[in-house]
Amino acid sequence: QTYYLLGSIAYEDKRWLEAVEFFKKALLLNPNFARAYFDLAASQLAGDDAAGALATLADMRAKLPATFLGEYLTGLAEVRLKNYDEAVKRFTQAEVLARAGETNRLTADFYFEVGVARERRGDRAESVRCFEKAIEMRPDFPEALNYLGYMWAEQGENLDRAREFI
Repeated sequence: QTYYLLGSIAYEDKRWLEAVEFFKKALLLNPNFARAYFDLAASQLAGDDAAGALATLADMRAKLPATFLGEYLTGLAEVRLKNYDEAVKRFTQAEVLARAGETNRLTADFYFEVGVARERRGDRAESVRCFEKAIEMRPDFPEALNYLGYMWAEQGENLDRAREFI
């Protein structure tokens, strides 16, 4: 608990490398501490170590059942590594898990990240659907409005809406 708390403090202070070390120590002492895996992976992602985050989450999956947060963080790491097919697969699994019991996890931010992965994968129609869902959930979501607006503008589509969104 002490190492986990120290890791949490370091994370809040944006000292990613220290947070990583503390969370790793917490997991050495309790290898079934799911929250420590999530926070370790989040610290690794914040510290620009997507490969480390993937390794952490794979280790967690070998010990614990699949969770929304584990799949979501894996999707984020895969996007950082430009593995968009795998990212979409993980986000889809996260959505399935959330629909089974944690629907509050299906936020505008979630659908924005899915939209980014789908757009980069080349799946424009599904990407638009995800961005529109994010905007429907949070109409003042600047990143989603901007992303979708520029996506349309680059293709010469929906130019009136694109201009409004941008």
